[in-house]
Amino acid sequence: GADADIAYVLFTSGSTGQPKGVAVGHAALLAYIQATLARFPQLDAQQRCSQCFETTFDLSMHDLWVTWAAGACLYSVPKAALLMPHRFIIEHQLSVWFCVPSMAATLQRLRLLGDNAFPSLRLSLFCGEALPTELATQWQRAAPQSRCDNLYGPTEATIACAGHRYDSAAVDTAIVPIGQALAGSELLVVDDHGVPCAAGQTGELWLGGAQLAHGYWQDPEQTRARFVLKYVEGFQSRRWYRSGDL
Repeated sequence: GADADIAYVLFTSGSTGQPKGVAVGHAALLAYIQATLARFPQLDAQQRCSQCFETTFDLSMHDLWVTWAAGACLYSVPKAALLMPHRFIIEHQLSVWFCVPSMAATLQRLRLLGDNAFPSLRLSLFCGEALPTELATQWQRAAPQSRCDNLYGPTEATIACAGHRYDSAAVDTAIVPIGQALAGSELLVVDDHGVPCAAGQTGELWLGGAQLAHGYWQDPEQTRARFVLKYVEGFQSRRWYRSGDL
């Protein structure tokens, strides 16, 4: 049955009440891995990739499966090094780094993001929080050989479903944008009536495509409320996750 296709169940923080178990299928996880490897040609068997995230946080699923799918080497950052990981990056000559922006902000505050501090990095990924442009700029200077990407996505859309490549010459906002949908995913902005918004109009972000979770574990009511069926002209998706994000 459908349960056989579940790769993992991860519980959201429950900031809106009871924690909800998000059931992510093998097909959704595979879609994310394939989209990520296609987006980042740097990810090959020669890379040394970080693992900063607890396995209760879905970004850890990226660290594990994307690294291994690429045939690369996974470096699990010990707890003692997590607050100040700069030495770990340098010591192990890591080439791929993935963390939440607040971890990078700690290094910035302690003035550890000096020019060319991380010459070995080739790919720097940020997700889980808004990425301040000033921080991205500083990180890019610290890792000049690195491509910096800001990723976005709730657990319900499997790890990340959108991304924006940071470009210091093209940023005119205080926060780095979340960018565009990864291959196989779709983004839709709708008004209170579920009608697609005009360009520049504020609305709720709906997510569609191959990465959507099955729903909430043993909670059909919440699943029906947040995962909706809707045909929208010009879009492939027939099933959407209402992110709640504007």
